[in-house]
Amino acid sequence: MWSGWSDTREFIIDTQSPYNAIATSPDTAGSIFLVRWSAGNDPDPSSGIVAYDIYKKDSESQNWAIWLSYFQEGLSAFLTSGQHGYTYYFEALAIDSAGNQETRYSISECSTYVDTSWGNVAYPYLPGDINMYNGIWPPECIGSDVTYLVGYFRGVSANQPCYLDDFWASADANGDCNIIGSDVTRLVNYFRGNVSLLYCPDYEPLWLTPDDLPDDAAAGWPNCDIPVINSKVIPTGLDK
Repeated sequence: MWSGWSDTREFIIDTQSPYNAIATSPDTAGSIFLVRWSAGNDPDPSSGIVAYDIYKKDSESQNWAIWLSYFQEGLSAFLTSGQHGYTYYFEALAIDSAGNQETRYSISECSTYVDTSWGNVAYPYLPGDINMYNGIWPPECIGSDVTYLVGYFRGVSANQPCYLDDFWASADANGDCNIIGSDVTRLVNYFRGNVSLLYCPDYEPLWLTPDDLPDDAAAGWPNCDIPVINSKVIPTGLDK
C-alpha cells in the first residue's frame, strides 16, 4: 500500500566561513594566564559554530603554531607554560559544523608579556566563591555560586565590582587550571558533600578555608582594586 507524501525537508549547503572570533588576554601576567576569545559569527546559511583553533607565537621564534586544536570546551583556557621575558601572541579562528574555518591572517589579536619576577604569590580569593561579593565579609561559598558560574557559561554579564580577572581563579573548582563546565559539576558535588574544592597550584588562594580569612574586609581586600599582599600591591587580575 502506498503511503502519503512525506514532509518536505530543506537542506542547506554551508560554504560560508565564520568570522569575528577575537582573542583577548592580559597585557602582563605570570607564567600562567587566561586567554579568552569571542564566540564569533556564522553567516547564513549557518550550520553553527562548533569549535575554535587558537594559534600562538612568542617573541623569540616569531613562528605561529597551533595551541588549541578544534577546542570545544568553552571560550577560554589557561596558557600554563609562559616563560619570563617572553611576549605571547594569539589569534582565534572559529570553525562551523560544515568544516568551514575563519580566514586566518596570522595577525595577533592580543598579546601578553610574562613577568615572573615577583615569584609565587597567593591570591586573595576563597576556592568556590565564584561571585566574590563586594561588601559582604567574610566571603563564603554558597549555592548562588553555582548559579553565577552557570550564568557565565550562558554569557550573562557578571556585574560584580569586586573580582580577580572576572573571578577565574576562584571559579576553577576542580583545580585543572581551566574554567570549563566540569567546574559546575564539581561545585554541585561539593554542596552535596561528595568532594572537596581544589585549586590550580600555580594560583594558590590566600584563603584555603574560611578559618584562614582575616578578621575584617579591610585586612583582606580593602577596595578590590589593588589588593595588598605581603606589602606588595598586586594589580587586579591574575598578574604577578
